[in-house]
Amino acid sequence: MARLEWMPRRRRPLERVMTPREEGEPFFERVVRPFIHRIPKFLAQVTGEGVKNRMRTLLMLAGLQGRVTPEQAIAMKYMGALAFLGIGFVCIVGIARAFGVALPIAYYLLGAAYGALIGYMAPDVILNIFFVQRRQHLARLTLPDMVDLMATAVEAGLGLDAAIARVATRFRGPLGDEFQRVLREISLGRPRSEALLAMCERLPIEELHLFIRALLQADRFGLPLTNVLRVQAEQMRELRFQRAREQAQRAPVKLMLPLVLFIFPTLFIVIAGPAIIRALSQLQQLFGGRP
Repeated sequence: MARLEWMPRRRRPLERVMTPREEGEPFFERVVRPFIHRIPKFLAQVTGEGVKNRMRTLLMLAGLQGRVTPEQAIAMKYMGALAFLGIGFVCIVGIARAFGVALPIAYYLLGAAYGALIGYMAPDVILNIFFVQRRQHLARLTLPDMVDLMATAVEAGLGLDAAIARVATRFRGPLGDEFQRVLREISLGRPRSEALLAMCERLPIEELHLFIRALLQADRFGLPLTNVLRVQAEQMRELRFQRAREQAQRAPVKLMLPLVLFIFPTLFIVIAGPAIIRALSQLQQLFGGRP
């Protein structure tokens, strides 16, 4: 069957290898995309090692290690600072025009500086609140049930690694992902104790530290693993109950500010408002006829 004239001829594999990439690629792929990929590396080079190490640690705690590089996170910080710099400047201009006043140039510079600072710190705050704290909260909720299932698996005759594998496949979330990573590291030849301690560094919660320490001690001294797991599960539930009770005791202190700012003034207006209006009207009638 004859090939149509308007259809482009498909190049052979050898022709595709020997032909330069720039010949058939658009300008965005040849120039713009490589330039965008070089920006994080350049920003990481001009950034101090302390900032890079802190960002690397934050990404590890957030569970994003391997998905987002420290260079990309640092580039997001600089881009956020640049974006919020303009937003802060525009906000000061809008406030000045809304009130019809002429502000000194220092106010505009100060607003831009505050905006840049907010944009620079925003990725850290987002990672800490929406990833690190949420990840640790989910791990605290899942750990007691996971330890109970692990104890049941050990009672059924499975070894520790097999019990960890069974638990990791049954529970979804940060704790299950961490146990799966521990199993992968053990299969690659890393000692079990080092893999478990590294998991504690990636997921720094008190219950997990106590559990891993007890697990390693039981494995070292030959203690009954089932009893250790049951005791650890009960202690984790007790810690969770104590933490919930502490949060309940902090609730009145946290409610004090909204009560003072919003509820008490409203109650004062509703209760004392009619009495004040009546008293003002009586005073006006009493002193209104006097010269």
